[in-house]
Amino acid sequence: MRTGKVKRLLIAPLDWGLGHATRCIPLIRHIRAQGHEVVIAGNESQQRFFGKIFPNIKIWPLDGYNIRYSRYGNALLPLMLSQLPRLAGVIKQEQAWLRRQMQADPVDGIISDNRYGLYHDHIPSVIMTHQLRVMSGLGDFADQCIRRVHYRYLNRFNEVWVPDVPGHPSVSGELGHPSVLPDRTKYIGLLSQYTNDSIATTGPQHLLILLSGPEPQRSLLSELLWEQAQHHHGRIVFVEGSDQAA
Repeated sequence: MRTGKVKRLLIAPLDWGLGHATRCIPLIRHIRAQGHEVVIAGNESQQRFFGKIFPNIKIWPLDGYNIRYSRYGNALLPLMLSQLPRLAGVIKQEQAWLRRQMQADPVDGIISDNRYGLYHDHIPSVIMTHQLRVMSGLGDFADQCIRRVHYRYLNRFNEVWVPDVPGHPSVSGELGHPSVLPDRTKYIGLLSQYTNDSIATTGPQHLLILLSGPEPQRSLLSELLWEQAQHHHGRIVFVEGSDQAA
């Protein structure tokens, strides 16, 4: 355990499925193992999830982004674009929430998992994201325009953490390895709540299917993968992260 002043850190994951919450678990465990305190901010689903894993941890209520997906592929992009003005408003709201919260109950540092409004001028603030490159499907010019806006948000933080390894092979692929990186970007390695000791030995025929994300697309993908998995000859572990599971 590290000696010195005990720090108090805020960790706030995005409510885009439970993947953002689960990858914060090893960070929370590491910080607490160093003798520091962690405060979590999240919506009701995230509060239930973290409350089961860390029963004594302090959790501040904070509404999520509440992203909505379409059931139909050709309507997905228009629906996402229509939500951008509301998302910009949510980012402003969480920035105002953070400033009020820091006056009432301050912390020494902030780790924001894909929440773009949780930065502070006088508190070290980090944003963690695997999606540096946004692929809009509208062509390179549109992607470059989106990137400039995206990086403007990212550069408000002191550092950008990518939960992946640099170079290839990698987990995030092109999403986390664009040709141009935001300022002060660091690849922090893969994050998992599991350790080598807790993972059973598997063979070449073992298949893990791990799903998370907003509805209804998560369930649609689940149904498709279930159908395809019937043809796999070997052991299958199928894990679905959903609000109902929290």
